[in-house]
Order: sequence, then C-alpha cells, then structure tokens
Amino acid sequence: MKKRTAVLLAFLLLLSVMFPSCGLKADEASETAGVSRLVTTDYPVKTARTPHVTGSYAPEITVIQSRDELIRYVSVYEKCYDFLDETEEMFYDIVSGYKEDYFTSQALVICVIHSANSSIRYTSEGIGRSGDEYLLRVRVTAPTMAAAEETDWHLFLEVPDSSPFLRDSAVLKVRYVEKRGY
Repeated sequence: MKKRTAVLLAFLLLLSVMFPSCGLKADEASETAGVSRLVTTDYPVKTARTPHVTGSYAPEITVIQSRDELIRYVSVYEKCYDFLDETEEMFYDIVSGYKEDYFTSQALVICVIHSANSSIRYTSEGIGRSGDEYLLRVRVTAPTMAAAEETDWHLFLEVPDSSPFLRDSAVLKVRYVEKRGY
C-alpha cells in the first residue's frame, strides 16, 4: 500500500513539473473575462411579452420602489406597449399582484428587452457586481429557426430593499449571456 502511494505521488509530481513546460499559457484578458464566473444573486422574476405599438420606448432598466411609481410607469407606457398580449403571462396580471404592502420591504427592477424575434426567450440569472457596476445577467435562448417578428419583453425582478444597487440604479446594466438554440 505504501509503495502504491509513493508511486502515485511520484507520478503527480512528474505531471506538475511537465505542465508548465508543455507550452500551455493562460487565456488572454478580454472585456468579457470573468463575466461567466460572475457571482450573482438570483431574485424571483416574472416575464410578460409586451410588443411595442407606438411612441416612446421604456428605459432598459427601471427601479420601482412604490405602488405609486408602478402605477405611473404603467400609465406612461400603456399606450406604447401591448400590455394585453396573452401569449405569455399578461402584463396587467403581473402588475396587479404588487400591492402597497409588497413595497414595504421590496422593490421591482423592470428590465425591458427589445427582441428581433418573438421566439427568443429571456430569463434572469440574477444580479452580480463587476467593479463599480452591477450586471443583470439575462440568459438568451434562441430557436434554430424562427419567424422575424419583433417584440418586447418586460422582466420583473423582485429584489429586497437592502440591495445596494437600488440606491443608484445608474450602476445597474444588462449583460446578455449564452445564446443557445432550442
């Protein structure tokens, strides 16, 4: 048994000496380095398909901290988007679930995504910190073939009031990750 352990240790030592001389080198630094390993916090998320109809586009990220702010958001953009689209969970059904008592300890981060194809699906992978920014990671899942019908999506992330990016929502950016076919 001792002999087998000694042989195994000698083999591991030999491997560790050989690796640096094999010509392997570390990956080059890139602007996306570390993004795939970004530690994120998952938050409950709801998604509504909301095709753009006319007028202004909503900001990509909006932080809602009260029922009044949510009502104001809806009243500003309800003529611009089809909030009655029934192909997914309906926008109004989601919004009506957030009463005043919800906002006593939580906030909503609304992410609006413009999609070139209505078959592409978006899900949140949470929010993580990268330097001075917070990145909302959105997983994009695209079909291998689909019709070119543009649409928009509203993602509602439910975050606790203690989340640091709520104090300055300008530090919150969207990062799209891993386009895969289905």
